[in-house]
Amino acid sequence: MTVSPVVALVLSLPVAFSGLPERDAAGDAGPVPAAAAGIGAVGVAAAHAVGEDYVWVTFGETSIEGMFEVNLEDLEEKLGLDLGGDPTSVLDRVNATAARVEDYIRANFAIGPPDSAPYAIEFGERDLTELPQGTFAQYRFRIETGAPLPDSLQLRHDMFYEGDKLHRGLLLIEYNAKTDTEYPPEYTALVFSPMNKEQVLDLLNIPGLMSPRDMIPQGVLHIWIGIDHILFLLALILPTVLTLRSDGWKPVEKFSSAFWNLLKIVTVFTIAHSVTLGLAALDLISVPSRFVESVIALSIVLVALNNISPRVKEGSL
Repeated sequence: MTVSPVVALVLSLPVAFSGLPERDAAGDAGPVPAAAAGIGAVGVAAAHAVGEDYVWVTFGETSIEGMFEVNLEDLEEKLGLDLGGDPTSVLDRVNATAARVEDYIRANFAIGPPDSAPYAIEFGERDLTELPQGTFAQYRFRIETGAPLPDSLQLRHDMFYEGDKLHRGLLLIEYNAKTDTEYPPEYTALVFSPMNKEQVLDLLNIPGLMSPRDMIPQGVLHIWIGIDHILFLLALILPTVLTLRSDGWKPVEKFSSAFWNLLKIVTVFTIAHSVTLGLAALDLISVPSRFVESVIALSIVLVALNNISPRVKEGSL
């Protein structure tokens, strides 16, 4: 018994839809997650996700302002803060622990002219934002440079990597006075990771596309941190190399049949992801994330049950 490619395509759609953005309260669809944006547009590529922090910036002529946005779970896990309890008191706790968080940010994030001392960061108000991925604390900041910004800036992001090699930091740009450019919502210019902590940003030519070299590790990371993807693919692939018989699971008789079944399943899985990501990038569809996550879990269970007690035969629906 093997899974029909048609069935694989139908069942893989919910998993593929997990890369789709959810509309906000105003009805605008968020961008495609950067890790999954195989179509390449970083300018529309940074919907919030677990395991990421965000640095929002506006570049003025002689100043930089913006905010650091961090998931409360990261603050609790990485810095040992206690931010739980009554939701109405969470902001009070964020304010009470702000000095520690801001000192941590100053020690692990830097921005300034290349080969020069980084700028001094001055913090302002704090706030919270509630998202399907969790609650994020916002720490607003401002930098006075005392002179026109240089054409390029050196950035170092070494935050929240403690014991977490998969964590990423995203630099999102809202406005750049150097080129008088206002950017689309959540325009991601740089992606930091434990293996890529220091980068240079060209203010005269802020990148709008991820290079093919950068897309590969981001795509691998997207699959690796998505346990739903791995479980689903394992459940689909198992019957391509093993056959359930009356006396138990047995290897398939021919390598060629296993290879072609595997190729068909991987192909339709990729097609499903490409279609849904394309629909998201074109803002043609939005699916509530809670519904998608529930259907993903159900699809994994259905595929696993079909492996144990086949209801869908090869080549059929």
